[in-house]
Amino acid sequence: MIYKERIRIILEDMLEQKRLFDEELKNLPDGFINTRKSNCKVYFTWQIPKGGRRRKTFRKGISKNDDLINKLLRKKYLKSAIRRIDNNIRLFEKTLCNYEEINEEAVLGTYLLKHPEMEGKLKHGRADVDAWAEGYRKTVNFREDGLKSTSSSGSKMRSKGELIIASRLDFYKIPYRYEAPIEHPDVKRIPDFTIKRPRDQKIIYWEHLGMMDNEGYRRENNRKLQEYEDINVTPWNNLIMTYDQEDGGIDVRIIDGLIQGWLL
Repeated sequence: MIYKERIRIILEDMLEQKRLFDEELKNLPDGFINTRKSNCKVYFTWQIPKGGRRRKTFRKGISKNDDLINKLLRKKYLKSAIRRIDNNIRLFEKTLCNYEEINEEAVLGTYLLKHPEMEGKLKHGRADVDAWAEGYRKTVNFREDGLKSTSSSGSKMRSKGELIIASRLDFYKIPYRYEAPIEHPDVKRIPDFTIKRPRDQKIIYWEHLGMMDNEGYRRENNRKLQEYEDINVTPWNNLIMTYDQEDGGIDVRIIDGLIQGWLL
């Protein structure tokens, strides 16, 4: 579980957003905007309160000055947004201060401090999932000549998309099997990744499709997806599908979002 790290990232984003809003506010006009309605028309007034060398409140009609109206409305929004950001920052800082890790290692670690005699004897869900991934050895040499890249965990892989997915799974400590034949008697397919989700040990398959401009590849992929559907392997249930972008690139933010939303 990396919830604490995600909270810290969100907090950093909010602090940066507040900084940008504060900088923008410095370049906006003094005072604020008032509105009044008369004869079904809305009129805008620019108002600057007295203060400093200004002994009287300054007021000026600006109904025809769209640029100034927009700047003052923007200022109104920014000040309200900053108040909300400040409140959220306080809440997130309090959360980080009081957060306790809920992964099994942290919880069992506290227990083992009190009962060191149990060290090495406890078995739990995460350990089972890790053993499931580490104990797998490929028995099928599927297009072995195409395995030209190596992931951080030492697995040979055939595409940069798969390599990036593997690196993000490794980063988030999600156990997986690479190119393991699907375990079903009626389907002989080899998904890119087979994942046993640590929190509930549900099997999730991940296919990365990187040649969608190739007609033959698309046809074969459609057949594969139909076979998956026939055995209840479907998107938004137990199948993740990602694609190369049109220029062949990969957006890692999408990969991270899928991992955070589905697998953590």
